[in-house]
Amino acid sequence: VNVLLQIREMCFVTKLDLRRSLRAPDWYDLTAQALREMPALRALDLRRCNLGFTDSFVIPEAMRELTSLTWLRMSSNHLGDERMMKYVEALKEMKSLTTLDCGDNFIQPLGAEKLAEALTEMKSLSVLDLDYNRLGDEGGPKIAHAVKGLTSLTHLDLRGNWIEQEGGLGIAEPLREMTSLTALRFGYNQIGDEAAGRMAEAAKELPFLTSLDLCGADMHLDGLQDVLTAALGMRLENFTLEGNSFEALDGMDMASLSMQIDAERLLDQC
Repeated sequence: VNVLLQIREMCFVTKLDLRRSLRAPDWYDLTAQALREMPALRALDLRRCNLGFTDSFVIPEAMRELTSLTWLRMSSNHLGDERMMKYVEALKEMKSLTTLDCGDNFIQPLGAEKLAEALTEMKSLSVLDLDYNRLGDEGGPKIAHAVKGLTSLTHLDLRGNWIEQEGGLGIAEPLREMTSLTALRFGYNQIGDEAAGRMAEAAKELPFLTSLDLCGADMHLDGLQDVLTAALGMRLENFTLEGNSFEALDGMDMASLSMQIDAERLLDQC
């Protein structure tokens, strides 16, 4: 408590790290009071602060005044849609954000829809991390359509979001327009062969993409061939395909399959 009271006097603080700090009801009120006294704040870390286990909304209300914030991480708070929508109202005021991390917050399609509305206005956003939520086939494409026009976006993380084939196909089209992307992390979404192939074809059109993660995508031989063929047209430095069903290749190992496509180029990129 004394620390937060002292922080309130630091009106020129630009970075505040409160990870794993909020554990008692009084902390939420004191933190909100402190945030209102920090007009110069540019970076705020609220990861693992139990924000999903309180009915108090004083923190998102205070965050609405942080209009100069450029860096915000608030993953692993188990917010759920209802609480997330309170924070979305604050995010709408943060038009200068360059990094936003809302991973592991149980965000479902309704929360994704509201978040997408805020994302469209974040013209400076470079890094968006929404991994291990529950966006699903409905929420995933909404996020993709929201960020496709953000010309500064370089890193997009949608891993582990319960997205299957329909959602993967819905993301592939707006993915083509994310021409500033350098890294796409989409692992552990069981999108299957067709959607994986479509996404890889879309990713091939991204001129700056150097990192692609499609691990655990429920791919088999057909999808693997399409993805690898598309990958040959990219300049990948990191290419992750682990956790797929490549053991079912009818006796054909990865080496022989790579040779059929273009083994030398494949190895250079993987």
